[in-house]
Amino acid sequence: MTTTELSAQHVTWWARYRAHGFYFREAAMLTIAAGFCLHLYRVIFGDEMTLQHVMTPTTDFVLLIPMTYAAIAGILSLTA
Repeated sequence: MTTTELSAQHVTWWARYRAHGFYFREAAMLTIAAGFCLHLYRVIFGDEMTLQHVMTPTTDFVLLIPMTYAAIAGILSLTA
């Protein structure tokens, strides 16, 4: 096959998604950055303000999504 024929082949979105490791790194970096910000807020403003303003059930749920995705994507990228 020539280079032109190879580049003309259609790559499915699933193949591209798997080739990028299910975007595990991006999800893991987002999770780590969010956790770092929450811990930094706690160090600067203390436990009471953090629990009152930042660490709410909504924040827990929002952080749960990238944490869960990173865990599943990490396991899937090992088998890919």
